[in-house]
Amino acid sequence: MATKTWITDANNNRCSIDYWGSREAAQKALDSLKNCFDCTDCSDCFDCSDCTGCYRCSDCSDCYHCSGCFGCSDCSGCSGCFGCSDCTDCSDCSDCYHCSGCFGCSGDIGFTV
Repeated sequence: MATKTWITDANNNRCSIDYWGSREAAQKALDSLKNCFDCTDCSDCFDCSDCTGCYRCSDCSDCYHCSGCFGCSDCSGCSGCFGCSDCTDCSDCSDCYHCSGCFGCSGDIGFTV
């Protein structure tokens, strides 16, 4: 496996030059994180921690490849979610819990598709 070249900031966020394509692009992504900690290859996020590959998320933790989410945790591949937990491949969710493969859900606590 090839070794990646990382750049890291004071909050232990890191971006791979290989992932972003150039040192400049990786640095721009890293600089776009506001009050995030221990995130990897994320951009334009605010108050997140331990996320990977997320974009424009806020107050999330342990998420993977999400975008535009708020207050989520342990999610993967989500978009536009709010207050979700343990979701996978969701979109436009709100206050969901343990979702999987959802689209356009709202308030379905414990709902699984």
